[in-house]
Order: sequence, then C-alpha cells, then structure tokens
Amino acid sequence: MKQIANAMAFSVMCFCMTTYVHAGSVTTQCGGNGGNDFANQSPDKIGLRYGSGVDALVLNGIQHGGNGGSATSQFELDPGDYWTHVVIRSGTNVDYLELGSKNGRVVKGGGGGGNVCLNLNDVKVIKIGGRSGEMLDNIRVEYIEHYNPRAEIAKGSWQLVCSGICNQEMTTGLVSSNGGSESNSDEKTKSSFKASMRISVFEGGGTGTTQGSAMSETTRHTMESNFDTTTSESIKKQVVFTHADMAALHVSSVWQWVMRNDSSIWKSSFMACTPNDIPPNWIPGVGHSDGCNGAIK
Repeated sequence: MKQIANAMAFSVMCFCMTTYVHAGSVTTQCGGNGGNDFANQSPDKIGLRYGSGVDALVLNGIQHGGNGGSATSQFELDPGDYWTHVVIRSGTNVDYLELGSKNGRVVKGGGGGGNVCLNLNDVKVIKIGGRSGEMLDNIRVEYIEHYNPRAEIAKGSWQLVCSGICNQEMTTGLVSSNGGSESNSDEKTKSSFKASMRISVFEGGGTGTTQGSAMSETTRHTMESNFDTTTSESIKKQVVFTHADMAALHVSSVWQWVMRNDSSIWKSSFMACTPNDIPPNWIPGVGHSDGCNGAIK
C-alpha cells in the first residue's frame, strides 16, 4: 500500500508540472489537462479572477476561464519592464498565481491548495499560455533563467558616412532594421534604447565598456539627451566638406555613431572625423573634439 501511495504521489507531481528546455529559455506548465488551450503570448497586460483558486487569467485583455471569484486590476507593464518573479501552486487546476515585475508591479490571487509548481526570481517571463474552461486549468510560462539585462544592451559603433571629399546626405533618427522609419506609436522601442543607455555604456567600435565610472555616467547622460531630441521620423542632413576644408582639418573620413538592437537602429547626430579610414576608438559624449563642427548643413 505504501508503494502504491508513493506511486500515486509521484503521478500527481508529474501531472502538476512539466518542464521543457529550449535554446535560451525554459517552459514550465502547471496544472491539469482540462479545458481548452489558449496560445502563448507576450504578457504585456495581466489580470486575474480568483477565490479559493484561480478562476481566470486575463491576458492582454482576453479572459481565459470562468467568471467566479473577485477580479484584480489589470496590470500593464511599462516600456522596458518585465515579469521577473513567479509563484504558482497547482493540482488539477491552478490554485494560486503571483507575478512580480522588475519595476514593482504585483498581481496575485488564489488559495492555499495544490503544490508549489514554480517559485522563480531573477527571470524574464517571455510568454504565457495555458488551458482554461470554468477555471484556469493549466498555465504555461516561458522564461529566461538567471536573466541578465546586459545581454540585451543595444550595441553602438561608428559607421562611415563618407571618405575623401564629402558632399553626402546623412540620415539621423530612429529607423527599423529593414530601413523604414519607425512609427510614432513605437514608444516601446525608444524606451528600450533608453533602458540600454541606463544599464551601461554601449559596447562596440573597439571601445569596450566604461560602465560604473564617471565617464560612463557622462556618456549615458549625453547620449540620453541626444536621444530625447530624436523624432520617430528620419531626418536628412547634408555633410559637406570642400577639398580645402578636409586638407585644413587633416580629415579624410567622416563617421556617425549608430546604435542597434534586433529590430531597430538609432542613427545619432554624433559625428567624428579622422585623418584616415580607421574608425575612432572612443565613444561619444566623453569630451573628445570631433573636428566636424560646421560640416553639417
């Protein structure tokens, strides 16, 4: 009988929690097999209905589950925020769910039943899905373990505008990685770039990082100030040097500081001039004279 009881306990535990490891992320599901499946989504806006268990999950405005219990507010993440703390208790249904964000948002509800299925900190929740009927039967959470936001720091480097005699159009502003202008509604993209500036000075162009130093703070502040003036629409400027200008300044090449992540590119107004085709070995905003004053029309 004891062996049978142990086997049953093991069966319940397996029934409540299944974990899949993917490249770069982990997916864990908690609960049973009842109800109907709803697809994984980025959890930008979360709310709950709950009593002694979790009656429903409201995911990005869509309710999955029944109408019992009390409703929480629907918590919408600010740009750059993400769910980093997860607690789930479950049995055949989801008994308790708690989510906490990096910026202090908390949504929670349910009872004390079930077993602890997840108790996570320092993760980044990527997607949430599950199964629901009259209750929240099952919840799937995809997350990055031991999440380090530095891994998503936007990269900056010097990009050649022109070499030799320059009479070249230069684009500044925020653009998508396929070259199109970002829409005015894409404030999350801009906020993501600014979050990268706060985390660290950009790495690229052979400059390394000065994160944590006074130079880093100066650079971050200067870059943020410049970025604040960036519109969502690209701006065209003309870079003009005569042959005499370039000879007098010992300039051969003009460079522009460009920052990019997976989806977007920020073409800044920071310029640098060099006497050859080798890019500068410094980053903007740290007191270097770029020698390009008066060249931008």
